[in-house]
Amino acid sequence: MEVERHGGIAGVYKPGGVHSAAIAGREAPNAEELLPRMFADETPVLLNRLDFLTSGLLLVALTEAAAETWRAAEENGSIRKFYLAEVRGRFDGVATVRSRLDTADRKVTKVLDEPDEDPRRWTDVQSLSHDRARDTSLVSCLIVKGARHQIRAHLASIGHAIIGDPLYGDGREGESLHLHHRRVELPGFTAEVSAPF
Repeated sequence: MEVERHGGIAGVYKPGGVHSAAIAGREAPNAEELLPRMFADETPVLLNRLDFLTSGLLLVALTEAAAETWRAAEENGSIRKFYLAEVRGRFDGVATVRSRLDTADRKVTKVLDEPDEDPRRWTDVQSLSHDRARDTSLVSCLIVKGARHQIRAHLASIGHAIIGDPLYGDGREGESLHLHHRRVELPGFTAEVSAPF
């Protein structure tokens, strides 16, 4: 489903449980293979990816100039990606997780005991609410460039694993991951989509 289009960039919604792009050797359906049908008169190029379990915004360049604009904005740190997450425990206030990530293992990202000097790789976390009965918190996360599983690994490293996360928390197979890419901002383009939780 198309959410927003402006200046050669479009935002589309990806539900959780769908791959963003084709995976070599697998026949699983993915959002990228639908793009030529959604944008029949253009040459769509997927600009970002979301984990299989993560819902939310995928960005698509409809022109080469738009793809270059995206890459330049990502490199200079002018893209802002906002996520909504429901996490275990009570999270109050704000925090910035600066820990460097090791993404060499394709399955699990390791959080290292050293800061990342690149602020584009940090995760800003802000408390939105706390459900006392369930002992869960709703938080907003902001990243700039991002790395594989960045938010999932960073939140787990500070004791607040995301509900339904089978890798970094206690989520079980078939359970929904409560992580949603809800908003993206870059010069000349903004898109937003509501969370399913």
